[in-house]
This record gives sequence, C-alpha cells and structure tokens, in this order.
Amino acid sequence: MRILTIDFRRLDAPESGHAYLAQTLALPSWYGRNLDALYDCLTDPMPDTVLQLQHTAQVGGFGSAVLRVLHDAAAENRALTLLLCSET
Repeated sequence: MRILTIDFRRLDAPESGHAYLAQTLALPSWYGRNLDALYDCLTDPMPDTVLQLQHTAQVGGFGSAVLRVLHDAAAENRALTLLLCSET
C-alpha cells in the first residue's frame, strides 16, 4: 500500500499546483496538468493508495477544485482512499 501526503498549502495556483501533484503522486508522463487528466490518472488501475490530505480547512480556489476531483476519483476507484488529517 502506498501512503502519500498532499499539502493543500501547495495548491494555491494551477500551474505550480499541477507540478506539485505530478511530483507528489508520481503521475505518469502523459498527465496533462489539468483537472480532467488528474481525475483520469486517479481512476486508472493502481496499487492501494491512501492520500493523506493536509491543510484542507481553509482551502479555496484551485485547491477546492482539486479536493472535489480527489473525492470524485476516490468514489470511482476502490484502490484510492482519502484521509483528512487533523489541523492541530
């Protein structure tokens, strides 16, 4: 099982956010750096993966859109689990 952490403070803008997601999630080279491509990558067959989501409490803009995509992908892909980390 893979356990990966996404820090939503890093998702303040689309260009840098997609670069961060590509690196953090080890997305394939064909990842198109847009939300549709992110969903496609996360709903492809994969090993069991837990995404630990940090700093989501005050997320807005691009980060909110990414969070929606992650929830949709997890609903579609049984190998993908989201874990909201407490903000202490």
